[in-house]
Amino acid sequence: MERNNNMIMLTKPFERWVHWWLALTCIYLFLTGLGFMFHSFAFVPTFIGGHLIPKYAHNYAGIVYFVSSMLALAVWYRDAGKLEDYDKEWLRKGGGYLKPAQDLPEAGKYNAGQKLFFWVVVWSGVYMFSTGLIMWFPLGFSKPMVRLCYLLHATGAVVMGTAIILHGFLGTFANPGTVGAMMHGWVTRDWLKEQHPRYYRELERKGQV
Repeated sequence: MERNNNMIMLTKPFERWVHWWLALTCIYLFLTGLGFMFHSFAFVPTFIGGHLIPKYAHNYAGIVYFVSSMLALAVWYRDAGKLEDYDKEWLRKGGGYLKPAQDLPEAGKYNAGQKLFFWVVVWSGVYMFSTGLIMWFPLGFSKPMVRLCYLLHATGAVVMGTAIILHGFLGTFANPGTVGAMMHGWVTRDWLKEQHPRYYRELERKGQV
């Protein structure tokens, strides 16, 4: 763990690279997908260059998103892949977001909400890639299967789009100081003590802060 006065490096460059590839491809996929599905959003692919080019770019961006989600699994599984007992209690109390909570369990490197979002990202990568692949090559599958995949793909887009908006809000306006962890990797010592006290104490035990 690197140190710089009162700043602590929370994320490494490769973690931030994976995060932003996920974020940017997801936003592109969501916006162009809306343009393909709804006439009221048809200006989105038109603005990019018509419908043909964005359609191919959408497909290849889906591959990038899938690969990035698998990289996310490799990078964050150790810290975010398992819900501990204190995470379950955190979820029962809504993380203190839905209503004031007494004795809110302390979070580790990632809180329970971030851990759930981690699994949403991983499984959405598999789910959206699988359904999208069938839509991309429909001749290899039955018509009912292809039609079902259009419905499943659209449903997955709604779920993932909602999760991304919520994640973006909680990572910026709702928790000032959080966005720095994924912009340049540094957070303040006080921020880490407040947001992830269990992880901060772990770093103290290791002599890293």
